[in-house]
Amino acid sequence: MFAWMNMQAVAQTLATGRVTYWSRSRQAFWVKGETSGHVQALQDLRLDCDRDCLLLVVDQWEELYTQCEDSVARDRFTEELLAATARKQSPLAVVLTVRDDFYGQLLQDRSLMDQLGEGRVDLSPMTRDELREAIEKPAAQVN
Repeated sequence: MFAWMNMQAVAQTLATGRVTYWSRSRQAFWVKGETSGHVQALQDLRLDCDRDCLLLVVDQWEELYTQCEDSVARDRFTEELLAATARKQSPLAVVLTVRDDFYGQLLQDRSLMDQLGEGRVDLSPMTRDELREAIEKPAAQVN
């Protein structure tokens, strides 16, 4: 699936927590899962204080390789994402997270690696204490 969001769709998504797209073919808003039941719940979408910059966080980028068997669709998705961020004065910034065992697949996509460039940050595995804190601190906040 490839879908579009205009500013009204982004606003509706933020207000409801249910991902809403603008359907160009229907010329109407489309709430993902409204009829199919395959709901997309908003995980994280951030706007700056002026609402002129959008941060998209893509967690588990490796699912692009594990969940999408169609390499043409996968390549198209990546191309569109790169094109959206490469436009001059683009309001879109993207953060990708990927497990290290899928890093090799990332390296095969030259255009993606070129655009990541110096913005890439590699994190070392957590120590036992860091892992414990990452689990216990959020759990303590919700009791």
